[in-house]
Parts: sequence; structure tokens; C-alpha cells
Amino acid sequence: MKKILFDSISENRRIFEGIFPTDTAADIVKNSLIIGGREASIYHINGMLDTESMLKIHSALLNIRSEDIKKCSSAKELSEKYIPYTDYKVEREVDTLISAILSAQSVLIIDGFGQGIILDTK
Repeated sequence: MKKILFDSISENRRIFEGIFPTDTAADIVKNSLIIGGREASIYHINGMLDTESMLKIHSALLNIRSEDIKKCSSAKELSEKYIPYTDYKVEREVDTLISAILSAQSVLIIDGFGQGIILDTK
């Protein structure tokens, strides 16, 4: 049976931290942020992302208001409305998200959404 993400960011962070202990591993970076009043994390390999693309994404995400995110029923809907980037994929399966990180892509998880957003930021 394939493991899928939870709606809870704390549960999802536990999964990712079990695989990538970011407090002791310098290769995988976790950036924590607040998006529309919700906790979120972006995971990526240190030094393997296009800084300009990530800055655009961060800027767009940080401008999402609480009332905006409440109107989104899924990570896919949020991505379609607010991510200024065309090369992304929404995924529930943990193994697929882990493979994306190991393939030098970034993965965004947001509290309340049982889906991760794979961003091709290399």
C-alpha cells in the first residue's frame, strides 16, 4: 500500500524529517513559512535550485491572504491560482514526493492539504 500525505503539516513534516533529518543533514534544506495563515514547508537539495524562480514563488506564496487560501479546496486549486510558475505537479504519494526532492526538484507542503506541490526549480 502506498503511503500518502496527511492533511496535517505536523504529520507530513514528521514523515519528511524521518527521511531527511534537516537538522543534521546539510544536503536537504527545509524552509518553513506561513501561507495565508497556514504553516508550510518547502524541501529541496541545498544549492540545487534556481534562486530567481524560488524568490518569485516565495513572493507569490507570502502574498496569499487567509481569506484567499480558505477558498482553495486543494493544493491543485491553490497552485493554479497563485503559483507564478507553469512547471509544477500536485502529488499525494510520499514516495513520488521524495523522488522529486532527490531529483533536485522542490516540494511544497501546506497545512490542511493532503497533497504536495512539486516545483521544478532547478
